[in-house]
Amino acid sequence: SAEEGLRALLDEDFAVLLVDVVMPGMSGLDFAAAVKARERTANVPMIFLTGQASDVEQIYQGYEAGAVDYLVKPFIPGAVRAKVHVFAELYRQRWRIEQQAALLIEAGRRESELRLVDLQLAHQRRYHALAEAIPQIVWTARPEGQVDYFNRRWFEYTGLPLEEVAGGSWLAVLHA
Repeated sequence: SAEEGLRALLDEDFAVLLVDVVMPGMSGLDFAAAVKARERTANVPMIFLTGQASDVEQIYQGYEAGAVDYLVKPFIPGAVRAKVHVFAELYRQRWRIEQQAALLIEAGRRESELRLVDLQLAHQRRYHALAEAIPQIVWTARPEGQVDYFNRRWFEYTGLPLEEVAGGSWLAVLHA
């Protein structure tokens, strides 16, 4: 039934839908409208099936409702299988393309992060090279006061080894 089909569409993805035009409770055209109304299922191809081929207007309505094909009974099983196979293969290809696109986006994001880290390291090396080249004492500290860099002049001036001040505060070397 159309209701069962709509419930199944809530939980699963489908490559193609075979929809009978005449169903109990809800017509195939109403079912197609409900499928097309949901963003998640709007692009699922539908093949309409019918035993009533005499109404040309109904066939046009089927195509307007989103049918990609309209088959009239009696069906040739091999032809129906071939049509379904084509849509299943298109679905698999689209899925693979989406997976590859996601991988490419992730690779691009990682590459951007690596470039940013490289730029930060290059900036830090330039800063340290400049800090080592000048005759002044230079250090940097975090907002809480913990030192994360001393230049060579600082060690020459204080006479303290790196092990004694590593991770400490610059305030420890000031005279009271």
